[in-house]
Amino acid sequence: MVSPAPLSPRLLRDQRRASIAYQCVGEAVKPAIDTKAYKNLVLAIGVDIRRMGLSGALAAIEREKAIGELVLDHLRRAPMHAGPSEGQDLSAWVRSPNLDLTAYMLVTRELLQFVVWLRRAVQSLIKES
Repeated sequence: MVSPAPLSPRLLRDQRRASIAYQCVGEAVKPAIDTKAYKNLVLAIGVDIRRMGLSGALAAIEREKAIGELVLDHLRRAPMHAGPSEGQDLSAWVRSPNLDLTAYMLVTRELLQFVVWLRRAVQSLIKES
């Protein structure tokens, strides 16, 4: 009798968020990237979302040029149920005039949960210099 192939374990939502966050921060830990600026920006995202809303926080991230683009790319990789379609810009989707309020609130909540894991990854992978 042939034994069945081992099934790949299904990851819980938080496990998926953690895995993606650590991959993203691992990509940011390179000599060509200003890790201090990246760390400061990631650590501020959650507070900015709560204080300014998702749209305001994304605008603040966009002002940071290259590091901001990297962080936006990492936020775009967050596992979301409702959100922009593949290849669509997260900021443009959030600012869309016909965006459903329920989807906006859901994406805000899901990004806040992802940011928790990004912060943890940054704190563990980027050492103080």
